[in-house]
Amino acid sequence: DFDRMAHNFRLMLLCIFTVVTWASADENVATETCESRSLVVDLDPYSLERFVVENDVVLVSFCTGSSGKCRLLASEFVKAASLSQSGARFAFVDAEKHRSVTPIYGIQEFPTIRTFVNGRMRDNYHGRRIASDIRLAADNLVDEMKSP
Repeated sequence: DFDRMAHNFRLMLLCIFTVVTWASADENVATETCESRSLVVDLDPYSLERFVVENDVVLVSFCTGSSGKCRLLASEFVKAASLSQSGARFAFVDAEKHRSVTPIYGIQEFPTIRTFVNGRMRDNYHGRRIASDIRLAADNLVDEMKSP
């Protein structure tokens, strides 16, 4: 059925992304591959504000391309986006390229994952930086938003 085909397609894209990530580990996190962009949106300071307002629940990874921790998180973040079925959206902001975002969003270290619900910044994601936990946090935010 269609849901199964869509799931298999996302897994295939994830595999391609992982191979490309390992093959080009020195590349900038925000421009990994076009496959990752379908799951995780690359944002600049201007598009970030609009994106969080237009989407109910957004997780944003603020990273730098020179950080090994950011490169590891990028892979898990894309996996989380591929696993999530709740409607939460995922985005990257290259904080090295867009330095103006760090004071605006209170970013003090990299990587930092911020959560946004209904256009408002909530807080940092403090869970484990593995796909299943990031996905669960996103799905919980969606559930929390939907409950009365």
